Amino acid sequence: MKTTIKVTQNAVMVTSVKLVQTKIPLSWAGVPILGELTATYVAQQIIGDDASESLLAMFLDTKNQVIAAQRVFIGTVNKALAAPREILQSALLCNAVSFIMAHNHPSGDCTPSDADRQQMQAMELAGNVVGIKMLDSLVVSPEDAYSIKSNAHMA
Repeated sequence: MKTTIKVTQNAVMVTSVKLVQTKIPLSWAGVPILGELTATYVAQQIIGDDASESLLAMFLDTKNQVIAAQRVFIGTVNKALAAPREILQSALLCNAVSFIMAHNHPSGDCTPSDADRQQMQAMELAGNVVGIKMLDSLVVSPEDAYSIKSNAHMA
């Protein structure tokens, strides 16, 4: 965390900046997400073949270009839950205007569970509260994908 202090005649301003730490190659930064297919491709390349469920957040700018892609949670072979707070904190820190969530199903069956749908609805609502739009929620495997938004399971 970088902290700066600026003292003026009438005020003291303390500014702290914390960068979003990612383990995802920066080669994805600047990639335009043109739709579901592009988002799916990026997610499959990053988490598609993980042995445990992983939750990925792709944070986007005003032109829908990737600012950062962050593996926000690694779960078990059949569960990956994360709190909206941590995901939105990262979105705010990198000045994202929108985000896409994706998680993998190691089984290869990309049908979302009820828990998947509930978690993604909670993420969408939380994003709306802070003004960061959730564009989609994807379930991926190396060969398949499912868009919860395209299949009308998001509000």
